[in-house]
Amino acid sequence: MISYFLSFAWGIWILISFIGWGTAINRFLFPKHRVDWGQRAAWGMASSMCFGGVLNLTWTISQTTVLIYLALGFLYGIVDFYTSRQLFINSVSEFKFDWSERVFILGIFTVVFLNFWHYAGSVYSLNFQGLDDYHAYFVYPHKMLQMGSLGPDPFSERRLSSLGGQPFLHTFVLSVLGNENFHLIDPGVSFLISVGLLLGYFKEKNIPKQTAVLFFFILLCIYYPQLNTSSTVTGTALFLSLFITLDSEVIKLSNWIPNACIIALVTAGLCSLKTSYIPACIILIISSYFFYILGAGSNRRTVIYEVILAGILTFLLLLPWMISMYQSSGTLLYPLLGKGYHGSAYGIYLNKDLTLMKVIKIVIGSAINVYGISLLLLGFAVFRRRTGPISGREASLSLLIAAGLGIPILAYSTGGVESYRYSFPFVSTALIVLMIVAFTSEAGEQSKLSNTASVLIAMVVAGMMIGNNSNSLKIRYSEFAVDIKSGINNIALVSEQQTAQHIKMQQSIAEGETLLTRLEKPFLLNFKRNKILLADWPGGSSPPPGMPLYKGSEPLADYLTSQSIKYVAYSYAKEAAYSKALFSSNIKIENSWLRNQVDNTWDFQDNLKELGKTRKRVYDDGDIFILDLLSRTSPK
Repeated sequence: MISYFLSFAWGIWILISFIGWGTAINRFLFPKHRVDWGQRAAWGMASSMCFGGVLNLTWTISQTTVLIYLALGFLYGIVDFYTSRQLFINSVSEFKFDWSERVFILGIFTVVFLNFWHYAGSVYSLNFQGLDDYHAYFVYPHKMLQMGSLGPDPFSERRLSSLGGQPFLHTFVLSVLGNENFHLIDPGVSFLISVGLLLGYFKEKNIPKQTAVLFFFILLCIYYPQLNTSSTVTGTALFLSLFITLDSEVIKLSNWIPNACIIALVTAGLCSLKTSYIPACIILIISSYFFYILGAGSNRRTVIYEVILAGILTFLLLLPWMISMYQSSGTLLYPLLGKGYHGSAYGIYLNKDLTLMKVIKIVIGSAINVYGISLLLLGFAVFRRRTGPISGREASLSLLIAAGLGIPILAYSTGGVESYRYSFPFVSTALIVLMIVAFTSEAGEQSKLSNTASVLIAMVVAGMMIGNNSNSLKIRYSEFAVDIKSGINNIALVSEQQTAQHIKMQQSIAEGETLLTRLEKPFLLNFKRNKILLADWPGGSSPPPGMPLYKGSEPLADYLTSQSIKYVAYSYAKEAAYSKALFSSNIKIENSWLRNQVDNTWDFQDNLKELGKTRKRVYDDGDIFILDLLSRTSPK
């Protein structure tokens, strides 16, 4: 029980540290303007990921550096709160309950309770996705803390999907807590930041408190498709932060240099999370600056200066992560700046059957689902009443364009497979923002409801979003109860026997040797003792000339030894949690990308099984073996 409450408190510590670092940025860039705590937390989180890129490139990530960084942010946050406590007192005193409004009071307590339940249920979990989390996403923060960096991992396909921002945030959890707490940042702390961002946005736009409570309830009832521990809610928080930054009065009243700096900071943090967010993020920034330049008049030159500076700073902030990716996987940024070692560079993982008609079908399908239809309805509701000229950055219109174009881009890039999951952060942000705009009046009349048609459309969209996955939402909130109980009872995710098994297995090879792994739980290895490489999706990434698949076990052994890989570890008894018995149904899927993953994985595992008959087993416990590829055995 004590460990659960310590974990609960550690998440709040991280949040306060983010606020502290964001406050420092606020005071440095905008000394005359104080932004709300949600925005400061988002800025602090974005700056943390940019700082993480430098630490990763210089191999200086460690438990010590992480704890010092978080402690400095926490102390600054506490000191700032104490020195500006009167602002907090005044803000609280402005909010007065009218106890005669029973429905409103009930709404307040419901929203507060659901927020608490959401965070409490994210503190501890035993529910993780084995294929993504165990095979890769758990490994990355462990490697960072043990080695100081993500390091080269050319056989890891998932290494190409993120520059490294999210794994670095996970080191904040792992520096104090365990694998059971990997949901603490996402959705836990990130959801609280999203709530704080909306609180500040409602206050700046003078949204009525009754309307604010309604939208908080809608936010809590929208199902987010979190399959693994990669960023979902974190991405939502930073997309929301970027929109609010572009739409903020602070930006409108400030000089172009600090404006460019803060836009670049949030953009870089967002892009470091996941490469699938980059298209929508770029479109949002380009659209915003296009409208800004279009309506700038005599100030056009200043705006152009801001565009150039923001672009340069974004590149520089991302450069450490990009260099690390190039050193690991042969590209500065997949796929925008090259395929690198991705399987598609060798003719593997190509959507060979993706014809023009299928592309059209995928694009249309991405536009006529509940998310696409909701965007169309809200876009119509919000912009049908526009009468004035283009003004400022047009953040709402830019967000609509980014979401509208981002959906088909991601649908095409994934062949239509689960594109809603990858696009959720920017689509959900657009839906929430546009619902708020549709539900409230034009500037200067925010305290009144807008015309009936816009309100009805906003409510219909809210009903569609809530009802679309209502059963999944019920399951998620019930799972929170299970996770809280597991945390209080301190149930371990990994048994002591499994940990001891991996220690014994690794000690069967000499310290410093390179080991290619196809294990069920590779995150249990000691990454400082040996150079560990991940075959998370075999053939999905590999150094030139590419992993030889469908050619038999001997060409694979020759290829691996040519890459200075002597040892291979394989969870052969359970087929690395990807057995044909469990996943044979994936073969029937039309999407060639998924079929590639399945076929390549099984071929690789079949080859390892064959090599197990011809190579010396330096370790074999009936579950896992390690092969010495350079030592042949006599055929039986």
